[in-house]
Amino acid sequence: MRKPIKNPALILAVMLCSLLWACGGNDGFSIDGSVAGKRTMNLRVAYPGSDNVNNVLTAARDGVFTFEGTAPDDGALVEFMDNDYKRLGCVYVRNGDKIKVTLDPGSPYSIHMEGNDVCERWQKWIDTNRESLKKGDPEKTNTLVSQYVRSHPDDVLSTILLISEYDAETDPAGAEKLADAIHKEARPSYLIGTWIASNSRAGNAAVTGRVLPIQYVSAKDTLETFRPRDARYSLLAFSVTGKMRSDSIVPALRRLVGRHGKKNFAVFDLSLDEDTMTWHRGVRKDSVAWATAWVAGSVAAPGVDRLGIPAVPYFIVTDSLGTQLYRGRSLKRAEAMADSLLKIKK
Repeated sequence: MRKPIKNPALILAVMLCSLLWACGGNDGFSIDGSVAGKRTMNLRVAYPGSDNVNNVLTAARDGVFTFEGTAPDDGALVEFMDNDYKRLGCVYVRNGDKIKVTLDPGSPYSIHMEGNDVCERWQKWIDTNRESLKKGDPEKTNTLVSQYVRSHPDDVLSTILLISEYDAETDPAGAEKLADAIHKEARPSYLIGTWIASNSRAGNAAVTGRVLPIQYVSAKDTLETFRPRDARYSLLAFSVTGKMRSDSIVPALRRLVGRHGKKNFAVFDLSLDEDTMTWHRGVRKDSVAWATAWVAGSVAAPGVDRLGIPAVPYFIVTDSLGTQLYRGRSLKRAEAMADSLLKIKK
């Protein structure tokens, strides 16, 4: 028979430990995840801390992974990416939540998430609009987000959809109006503040300003200058070394250069890698025939900072005067713009 505890101090200690353990369970959040196809792969997890942004590298083994973290008091968005920073999906967490998520590398809109009321409403919105979202049409996606925001101005999911799905680059004025339409209590500063800060780089001055000459380090480790006036039209491609660049971006740039030639159309292929070693390895692997470049400071480098690059990959088409004719994340649209311009002007 187990003997009763008669020492009051010991009883108090046990009670305190139990209480601390119970409270500690709510100090953070946990995510039980799976990857479609039971894939073993690296996962990058990004989410805000109390005064920083956490970027954590973890792994799914045979399609299974777990993750734990601590969110700000009001909650946070947790974004999952593959090793090449391709977005796999995003969930909303609060401390104390136990989230379940299934990711599909084929599309962030094949996600399934559960564990809190916001995730459940978000999942319902994705389920309802999945086919439209998968088409990747920014205007259609913006319309779907707008409809939800207008119908649910008091729902924090409206803010989440605005900052995670709405393409503010195609309609900055519309994005600002939607933000104003959301009730104050449904757009907490920890969410909307980050969005405002990131989109301020792509403000009116960045969108309407001319592209000026940019000094860069070439693949030969010499200091050179890109000038829009050196060609009738130019495409500035901003990316980082990885599978997406090798598999999608480089082949598209090669097609463009092959169709239009260097006099009519110049490609300025600027790496935003943090170090030159990573960039050099990528350049050697790709063996490209156009201007490949690297700058210290990434998006904050002189000449690049005024362009307000909000994300990578990113593309800008200019004429010889540096007028921006297209800017956005769609290489297909940039390619179509270049083809259209050169066909008309020939």
